[in-house]
Amino acid sequence: MNHYSGLRNALIAFFLLLSALYALPNIFGSDLAVQVSSAGDAAIEQSDLTKITATLKQKNIQYKSAALSNRRILVRFGDNASQLSAKDLLKTELGRNYVVALNLAPSVPQWLDSLGGRAMSLGLDLRGGVHFLLEVDMQAVLAMSIDKYYNELRTLLREGRLYKSIKKEGDSIAIRFKTLELKDKALARIKSDISDLIVLETGDQDELLIQVGISDDAQKIAKSSALKQNITTLRNRVNELGVAEPIIQQQGLERIVVQLPGVQDTARAKEILGAVATLEFRLVDEKNDPQTAIQSGRTPIGSKLYYFKDGRPLLLKTRVITTGENITGASSGIDQENNIPMVNITLDSAGGRAMLDTTKKYLHHRMAVVFIENQVETITDEDGRVVLDKKGN
Repeated sequence: MNHYSGLRNALIAFFLLLSALYALPNIFGSDLAVQVSSAGDAAIEQSDLTKITATLKQKNIQYKSAALSNRRILVRFGDNASQLSAKDLLKTELGRNYVVALNLAPSVPQWLDSLGGRAMSLGLDLRGGVHFLLEVDMQAVLAMSIDKYYNELRTLLREGRLYKSIKKEGDSIAIRFKTLELKDKALARIKSDISDLIVLETGDQDELLIQVGISDDAQKIAKSSALKQNITTLRNRVNELGVAEPIIQQQGLERIVVQLPGVQDTARAKEILGAVATLEFRLVDEKNDPQTAIQSGRTPIGSKLYYFKDGRPLLLKTRVITTGENITGASSGIDQENNIPMVNITLDSAGGRAMLDTTKKYLHHRMAVVFIENQVETITDEDGRVVLDKKGN
């Protein structure tokens, strides 16, 4: 016999009905889909959607629906053959400025979606997907650190002409001096200005030669920073795939685990996650003409030829002022004078010192920010087998 009042029974029935309503999205399953997003900063627009639907209709590829949402275009299909054909077609037609990837999209009805109904995000064990275990190349991290400190030492010791020669030797830097007095001055300056470096015991009897290396604490900080930067970069790249609740976490001291539930296109995920980018600040070569260098086939000594995205050439100095390794923070903003978008960056002490010295010395000279991205592109044959992994800039 029910001893509850009518109001309590009504409340129980209401919440049972509400629970059933928001559990409904899980019974509708997922549609096979192709997702298209921008590979750069350009926004996906309605014209892109029109172009995609027109291309599919021209090739008689049937699709259930196509919609633009959250700067991505999602095209749904009723069978796997149409999905795969559309993916290959769109990748060819749209080019490298777009990311075309296979995905699974929840097939929740519009009326239920408008009420906030969402399917439960399932993990790899229930939904399938891809699992990557990535290892950060810590030797490359230390090599880049040695390069950075090498440039810092040259700049620091050049001020008083304190060294005779300086060169990199594996994981250390060898510095030779003319006199013991200059050696003592250099050691004092290194200790005060670059505390991350230590003098190594080599057993060499040459009193005018020292070997310096990176301290253990500095190595740990460099490795930890590289790992965190890679995790942040991977999270940003996973956003291109539109994965719901991806898992990106550190495993051990050098590895990163990436789990992408629902992603079908393993090759495309590999291309996006495997891209490697570098950032450098260089001075522009104001004295030489890039067109002359192109026509003669000879680049001036101390300069290197680069190209803008639109193909315009530019000569830059080979000396790197600072790199992305020296950036500790970045934020977007608006230039108050010109009212144009800008990016504010924060440099570490070494990068800030190098930037200050360069800008003081080369006042009113142009500076270039060089961004180079090496991408992995997977090419398959007619049977879907991988025949080539190639890298492009």
